[in-house]
Amino acid sequence: MSQFHSISHAGMAIFERPIESMFGSLEIDLASAPIAPGVHELHIETTIGSVEIYLPKHVAFTVDGGPLIGGHDVYDGLPFFKSLEHKLRATFGMANRIPAESAYSPGPTSIRFVIDGGVGGIDIYRI
Repeated sequence: MSQFHSISHAGMAIFERPIESMFGSLEIDLASAPIAPGVHELHIETTIGSVEIYLPKHVAFTVDGGPLIGGHDVYDGLPFFKSLEHKLRATFGMANRIPAESAYSPGPTSIRFVIDGGVGGIDIYRI
């Protein structure tokens, strides 16, 4: 079971408590709404499952911790199938959950991801 967390739904409250998942993947959208300038920390706790984080390109970040089994990778842009889905949704006038690109840059912003993971990889997509 996949969990979706979005800054456009939670606002800056997304940083107030850990995002947790015992089983299943996490999808964390930090690109769909402005992030206030400053230094923020996001705690992510998983047992089994992958973590996908969508982050605006202008935001600096660090990753502390990680999964016991699995690594973490950083990509520029959306993954192929998400990009394809995004294009199809735009073609048919359907809303996209995650923007193709973040154009908003309010000021210097950085996020420290503190990850306590078990099994599963972490993918960060800079969009």
